[in-house]
Amino acid sequence: TSPRVLVCVPCYSGVDPNPFIRFLIVSQESGRAEAAGKYSVRWMIGGPKVKTQNVRNIACKMALDCRASHLLFVDDDMFLDDKDIIEKLLAHDKAIVAPLFFRSAGNHDPLVFDLDSNGDPTPILDYPKNALVEAQGGVGTGVMLIKRQVLEAVKDPWFFYPPNPARSMDLHFCLRAIDLGFQVWCDTSLIVRQLGLPQPVGEDDFLNYQAVVRTKVDSLTAV
Repeated sequence: TSPRVLVCVPCYSGVDPNPFIRFLIVSQESGRAEAAGKYSVRWMIGGPKVKTQNVRNIACKMALDCRASHLLFVDDDMFLDDKDIIEKLLAHDKAIVAPLFFRSAGNHDPLVFDLDSNGDPTPILDYPKNALVEAQGGVGTGVMLIKRQVLEAVKDPWFFYPPNPARSMDLHFCLRAIDLGFQVWCDTSLIVRQLGLPQPVGEDDFLNYQAVVRTKVDSLTAV
């Protein structure tokens, strides 16, 4: 049987029209995919006044109740520029897999993580391009595809704020799944931009920031 995907879009502060237009394009493409027997999709839109962890936990329960084979989180500020992103993520057949996206502010680090010497997540700054990378420290839930078996194993509540401040709610979920024997992956060939100011943030913003940092370091060591 073909995969049955529940797509959850938490709308934290209302819907910005720019990423939402791309949701519509992906939704249109998913309709074609369903007609072709590739996969089927149902959409769940979370309200702006509902807490983040509650929206995610409701989606996890709904995915199990409606017998979905996968749950796909897509935050309302993510630009799905690739209309085939659902099909491409499904093709990897991984327990948890995400495209590559970046922090919308600050240093724009990639939201794909390894573990440091203390066992805490740390961003993989030198990620290989156009590769499927194992993320032993997890990935962000901005866009994340999760197999049903993971939801059955991790159990309710799937998402909550952990006591360790080094672990976000997203990464804590991933690490709990990893502890149960699942693997988390990131496809660095799939780049998703995130809504930022003054423009959406993507890989170029991260690389430009890193170039500025290297220039400053070089100037200090040359003194």
